Amino acid sequence: LGISELASGETMTLRMASEKYSYSMTPFEIGDALQVIPNDDGTWTIKALQTLTDYSADLQLKLRYNQNLSEDFEDQVVFTFGDSQKIVKINIGQYVEKVPPTELVRKVPLGFTSEGRIAWVIYFNYNQAGLSGSEKTTFKFLDNVGPNQTLAVDSIAAYLTKQPILEVNGEMIRNLEHDEYSYDASQFFQKYASESGFNYEAEK
Repeated sequence: LGISELASGETMTLRMASEKYSYSMTPFEIGDALQVIPNDDGTWTIKALQTLTDYSADLQLKLRYNQNLSEDFEDQVVFTFGDSQKIVKINIGQYVEKVPPTELVRKVPLGFTSEGRIAWVIYFNYNQAGLSGSEKTTFKFLDNVGPNQTLAVDSIAAYLTKQPILEVNGEMIRNLEHDEYSYDASQFFQKYASESGFNYEAEK
């Protein structure tokens, strides 16, 4: 940051020209000179804690790319501060996630859709375990949504992954790419879903 003159208590705005990143909403300070206040619209309010003249400082922002990548990626983002702009190169690493051997279901929130719904992705049986009941125990698959929430049943879409676990550099990691949309699986999950959750019990 470069500031020619800013009186104590006055503010300037730093703006990021990208909606592909999320970031911490916790304010922080740069020494005893500036307070950095994140806003929810891709901007940060920079407030002077003392009168500054010909001031410069390094600003570090912790950003998170909003999509999982299957390979490393370099992005360029424009930041505007006052009358100046700067292009910042950001190196984004491939997202790698190991699959615990006992995992059956993993749920990951993706944030809000444009309609204001909470979007989720659910990884089901990536270990390809044999799932069945027995003469004494019926196979059941149950899941309920949280309090004050309802499940949008018609939004459920199921995708198949032919190779759910990949070996990368000797590590067994989750394959984040799906192969195809499955109409039959989508209809199955919708059939046994309601606004309160999912309830399937196999017939004996």
